[in-house]
Amino acid sequence: MGLFKKDKPSFLPNLETHAGRARGASGKLNYWDIKNSSAEPFADISKAVIAELAESGLPRSSTIYFNFYLCGETISSAHVSVMVTGAPEDQRKKAVKHLKKSPVVTNYPGIKIDHWEGPPVVRQ
Repeated sequence: MGLFKKDKPSFLPNLETHAGRARGASGKLNYWDIKNSSAEPFADISKAVIAELAESGLPRSSTIYFNFYLCGETISSAHVSVMVTGAPEDQRKKAVKHLKKSPVVTNYPGIKIDHWEGPPVVRQ
């Protein structure tokens, strides 16, 4: 994030109301599940992500999964993230690179896209 660059307002107001269970932390960021990620607008975003991944040029044998999380130091500073998992790391990176250039990012201001082997686990 540049010194003078402002984040666009999130496509999803009142992010705190969408926070589900805490998933844990990775570095300085905490992750929370999103309550009812099958509801709007996440159903529309899912369709858009699936369509974009189909056009990404990844091999058909690649198994790519994605899920939505709230990600931030605190819930009040969090943003919605599409986290890509599955497949070898190079294919996840290719999927992320494609999605970052897609209309998913422009149609849903404030959404972030990244990849990982899997979400952090909260130790009981």
